Amino acid sequence: MAFITFECPGGLLWNHFGGKSFLRGGPKHFGGGEVESLYDQGAMRNIAAFYRSIVESRLDNGTVQRAVDGTLTAILGREAALRRTRLTMDEVIKENRKLEVDLSGLKV
Repeated sequence: MAFITFECPGGLLWNHFGGKSFLRGGPKHFGGGEVESLYDQGAMRNIAAFYRSIVESRLDNGTVQRAVDGTLTAILGREAALRRTRLTMDEVIKENRKLEVDLSGLKV
């Protein structure tokens, strides 16, 4: 099973995509739990929430900030891995680089 860890001076996140996960340190310590059916159950919940939003004419989207944060985290992880070094988000932002996206393979 795949897993990811994040370490910082204030804590540690161990996220296993099919098993034990926990967050240690900082003001929001989470002792852990088992991750089960992350992808299939998560997709079903997301689709159901999207459907409810449409039929109830709710136009707000409470997941936008989490989606932006997740994307920025992925970019940070990618950049750190490519450079084979530790890197902070502040360092990446200060570089002010434009990331080119190739969408030519996408079809509507």
